[in-house]
Amino acid sequence: MQSGSLYYYFESKEDMAVDVVSVYLTDLIGQYERALATQQSAVDLLRELFRLSLEITERHHDEVVILYQDWQILSATDESLPMQMDRVETIWCDVIEKGIELGELRAEVEPRIAYRTIMGGISWVPRWYRHDGEFSLREIGAMQAEVILCGLRQPPRL
Repeated sequence: MQSGSLYYYFESKEDMAVDVVSVYLTDLIGQYERALATQQSAVDLLRELFRLSLEITERHHDEVVILYQDWQILSATDESLPMQMDRVETIWCDVIEKGIELGELRAEVEPRIAYRTIMGGISWVPRWYRHDGEFSLREIGAMQAEVILCGLRQPPRL
């Protein structure tokens, strides 16, 4: 197939990129929603969301890099992308809010700020992670979860 043939199916290269990135977001949201159905504690569910985020990032590395590198252009090209990202944010924030309500997480933490802090850490991993590095993505996800959760978790009552 010649490169120009793609324009028969897509109006622009941005439309192609949106299509590619949507595959990643659909996979991510689907896995998150399956995790939500397990009815774990909020802390365990947050650990699972970290794990899933990095596992799915590994499967869709290039799509993730495109998404974060070209977010402004892509989100302006197709309104479904911001809606998918809003769903990701809602899932994380709902879990954090559940943890606060159940006393598993500190009440003074604002869920959206916590989510954005978490996503900042997760979304940067594809830029520095190396398959031949010291840690696997699973290990990195577990370490990131512990770093965040130790700051979010309600201190033990004495």
